[in-house]
Amino acid sequence: FILKYLIEEVLKLQPENIRHFLLRTAFLDKFCPELCNAILGIENSDELIQECIKSNLFVISLDDQQIWFRYHHLFADLLSMYLEKEYTEKEICQLHMKASHWYQETANFEQAITYAINGKAYQQAAELIEQIVDRVIARGQVKTLMKWIGEIPEEIIVSRPRLLLHQGWVVFLTGNVTAASKILHAGKSALALLPE
Repeated sequence: FILKYLIEEVLKLQPENIRHFLLRTAFLDKFCPELCNAILGIENSDELIQECIKSNLFVISLDDQQIWFRYHHLFADLLSMYLEKEYTEKEICQLHMKASHWYQETANFEQAITYAINGKAYQQAAELIEQIVDRVIARGQVKTLMKWIGEIPEEIIVSRPRLLLHQGWVVFLTGNVTAASKILHAGKSALALLPE
């Protein structure tokens, strides 16, 4: 309770540009200046991050070069709470989508998928999964694939026969042969309906 109070007081004392930066980057697991610039549509995130560090705003460096950072978990939780209070769900989803696009442009498809799902852009997440599904399976990341597919609404999976077939294959790999058979049969039927 005392820590929460202290953090809230620290947040209230920040200039508007720093507060704005903190809130709109709170949802990120980690961040770098380029990612923040892309999300916020600015060019001075590096300066803002350094300002946060100088002001002891619970920013933790993740590497020796000080390229990647994250917020202290308690501070991130509080910032996320304020983000949800002060911004609409649509605005928050747009932030997630900007992060997803940036990660896609930097060829980090795993993060791009996660942020697309968090931003409720399920069609985009499904497209990205289809692009990397073979690589994910080859690396043995079946649980990750199951998690992603599990978060995409059923109607989207059913409308994408190739994704449905991959779901069936993943379910088969987990040992549920009966469920896999049903999914694979539905996928095969849906695939047959696709134009040549």
